[in-house]
Amino acid sequence: MIKKVLSLMICAAFIIGMIPCVFAANDATVTVENVSIQQGTATADVKIDVANNPGIVFAKFTVTYPSGLTLASVGDGGLLGNATHSNDRTSPYVLYWNNGTAEVDYTANGTVATLKFDIDVNAQPGTYPITVEVVQKDTFNYNDDPVVFTPVNGSVTITEKPKEDMQGLTFTDDTVTYDGTAKALEVAGTLPQGAEVAYTSADFDEDGKAIDAGTYNIKATVTAPGYNKWEKEAVLTIEPKEVTVTGLVAANKTYDGTNAATISGGELSGKVEGDDLGVVEYPTAGTFASKDAGNNIAVTFADIVLDGEDKANYTLTQPTLSANIEKVAITVTGKKYAIKAGAELPDLAEAYEITSGALVGEDTFSGSVTTDADKDAEGTYKITQGTLTLDANYDLTFVDGEIVVSLKTPQNITVSEAP
Repeated sequence: MIKKVLSLMICAAFIIGMIPCVFAANDATVTVENVSIQQGTATADVKIDVANNPGIVFAKFTVTYPSGLTLASVGDGGLLGNATHSNDRTSPYVLYWNNGTAEVDYTANGTVATLKFDIDVNAQPGTYPITVEVVQKDTFNYNDDPVVFTPVNGSVTITEKPKEDMQGLTFTDDTVTYDGTAKALEVAGTLPQGAEVAYTSADFDEDGKAIDAGTYNIKATVTAPGYNKWEKEAVLTIEPKEVTVTGLVAANKTYDGTNAATISGGELSGKVEGDDLGVVEYPTAGTFASKDAGNNIAVTFADIVLDGEDKANYTLTQPTLSANIEKVAITVTGKKYAIKAGAELPDLAEAYEITSGALVGEDTFSGSVTTDADKDAEGTYKITQGTLTLDANYDLTFVDGEIVVSLKTPQNITVSEAP
């Protein structure tokens, strides 16, 4: 015993003097194994050995280990008798052998316990020290003499695993339509355990998300323990939402020789609720594609322009309009003449008049009326439309006139009502 104590004192002196301590061959030691594992390894088995065991019946060692290691189980080596190790596996952990009924010392050497540690998945490469301390008052032999073991600490060293390239990940362009909600691109595929994904872009401040219409260049960065960094860029395109104008109407009109159109109404349809969006103004005037009468004639107008704080998120499809130009209703009536047989027939160019409606602008008749009247033959003859006509912008109705040829000089007769 004196030799062991002296050995410890000498070793302490060497440590204080920063001189490496070398134990004598017959010093009793309790040694924690140095274990090296590769990053990503799930567990590590660490042995605790005794050497030069002088003989014991009671022994208590405490084992301290850092975070990153979790004691999962303890396997006793069966060399030091009855093991009553702690059920609490937190650090420091207590190893205890209690052989109160033993009649001889246990003198075996070798592995007295094996500690199985779970390794934190995020544990970084480095050395994780495991220290052992002998509880001297609880470590003695059959004769109740203290037994001195010199502790030799160990560790679990996690070495950096050669990094692998991530496989099966994609980050692709996408095009969506503005709807007022945040849009994003996402890395697709199975991410390695412990992976972290970051999205960055110079085009906006949020973390990989955008709301307004536009083109966004986004960079995805994936990091994971044991893997090379994975990076890729993609483009998110948010297209403006289409809105339309409903209720805009071009009015029908009657032919007036111009292509002017009257427009009324208008309401914006399709905007996202809550957005500030309107139009500068709705048109009230337009232009017919033709000034002539017809149906479903296209009507053009100045473009409707969007207005409001959110207008950049929208595109307006201009409405298409059409309307009818109705024909002008014209009634022409032939005049009535009475002449004496042998007299000249009236000038047919003057033998009619407009009795309903009116010509537009410089429009004129073409052709002439006609009659089958015989100036020398007594009778009543019609003045008919003949070739008299107007262009397609008019709906012409002709009422026949007449020429009465008589043998006597026509007289105007006044008929009075009987008293």
